[in-house]
Amino acid sequence: STCFGKVCLDSLSQQCSDKTGGVRPFGSRDYDGTTPGSGHLCSGLMCCASCSTLSGTFVIDGKEHTDPYWCTDCSRSVEWSEFTVDGVTKRIYIGAAVDGTILQDASKICVSAESVVPETSCASGSYLEASIGRCVPCDSACTACTGPSHFDCFGGCRFGQDSRNSCAISAEQLAFATAATTTAEASTLATTSTADPTTSETSPGASSSTT
Repeated sequence: STCFGKVCLDSLSQQCSDKTGGVRPFGSRDYDGTTPGSGHLCSGLMCCASCSTLSGTFVIDGKEHTDPYWCTDCSRSVEWSEFTVDGVTKRIYIGAAVDGTILQDASKICVSAESVVPETSCASGSYLEASIGRCVPCDSACTACTGPSHFDCFGGCRFGQDSRNSCAISAEQLAFATAATTTAEASTLATTSTADPTTSETSPGASSSTT
């Protein structure tokens, strides 16, 4: 199955069944029975009441097909709901394909009801999250990175390294860590300097006498 964002996706037919309440439980496919049908959109799937493989040779749309996959009673519903927050209006497509779904053009995926080409490389300051095909900003501690946390920085730290040799997440954290390390070192030095240098040990078997 196809996965997106580290989660395996439902098939087109399962998505159609969910979106139509089981009325049209088949996702339209091409005559080969494998390729998603051309009627699908990321904003609305083409769902069918029945699909099956026919036996024999048929001429469909002027072309000859042997044992074609055939769907009937198909429809596509493109519905949306709009909402506005802080003056920005967004539209949510109710019957949209699940993010990550691959339709007829296998080089693209559906994301937020739009067909997009997954990114394969990223500019400095971001890293490629292959599971969603997108460039994601690095942690604020990094100037460049290979992953989401401040432990994934490379090529220098924005604020410097802390006592664990990882990039500090802020100038304040670096200053606090540096002060704590200095205090600990000073305490160790003070303890060492007050030790009694004349302390000696008596070897096993040694004896002493009193006159």
